[in-house]
Order: sequence, then C-alpha cells, then structure tokens
Amino acid sequence: MIVREVVPEKYDKLDQKLERELPLSIFGLVHFRLMRRKHILKKKMVLVDSRPDVSVLLIVDRQRSETWLVSVCFCKGPGFASNIEIILEFVSEISPPQYIVGCTSDVMDALISAHQSANSRPFRRKYADAIVYTMPAENIVPLPIPDGFHISELTDIHTETVHKS
Repeated sequence: MIVREVVPEKYDKLDQKLERELPLSIFGLVHFRLMRRKHILKKKMVLVDSRPDVSVLLIVDRQRSETWLVSVCFCKGPGFASNIEIILEFVSEISPPQYIVGCTSDVMDALISAHQSANSRPFRRKYADAIVYTMPAENIVPLPIPDGFHISELTDIHTETVHKS
C-alpha cells in the first residue's frame, strides 16, 4: 500500500467518494467539508490509502504542533484497519496524531486487537469514540522548553487544587 496525499485539485472527487460511503463516512465527510469551507485544509494533510477507491482517509496537521493533536479518520471497515496504522507510521515523524476520531467501534477494536501484547499496542481506547495512538519510541522528539520555564514535580497539594477547581 502506498500512502498518498490528496492535492486540492482532487478535493471535489474525494468529497463525492466520501458522500457515496455514507453513513460510514459521516464524521470524515463533515470534517473534510467544514475544514475546506473554512480554508483550514491548507494547514492539514489529507491522506488516503488508495486511489481512485478510498478505503481509508486521515486528516492530520501538516506540521508539528505543541498542542494536543487530533486526527480525523474514515475507514470502510475493520478489514482496512491495518491501512490506518500504515498511514500513521508514515506521518508519525512529521506530525504525530495523538487522538484519532471518526472510526467505528469495530475499526477501533480491530486496531487495538491487531497487536498480541498489551505492552506493544500502539493504540488504546480513550473514549467511546476516540483512540490514542502512541508513537514508536524512536520517533519521539522532546519539545524544547521555552526560556524562563522549568519542569518540576507536582505534589498532592497541587493536584488537589486542580481537582477542586
């Protein structure tokens, strides 16, 4: 499988293909149309597993960010879950997504159960409709600490204050 980025000239065709896959593609289609209308797709990469028939779509940030990253996904079914993992490995060095939303529960279950050992699983369910992707250790790049900041340990007093607020 070759990971392909969809160029803006092909957005209309992709939109039509996602519309044909309704209701499975509703989450990916709505986000794709909204981001396109608001001109946000310039900051994103729209990746597919194959053309002209798309079975997996992933919308990720084009460059590394210091905020929580959310990727919008569409997958035809659990049989294509391995394609999601291939696309995520492809983009993990550029912009590692942390939360992946838009998959059906059977696709999320297929991603999680594809790995034998619980320790080696890069996916885990965070919420009913989202999974978390943990990057391979060799791809983790620590973020630089801004000038004037330092890292310290939190004590129970700090965490209690946060819980109360």
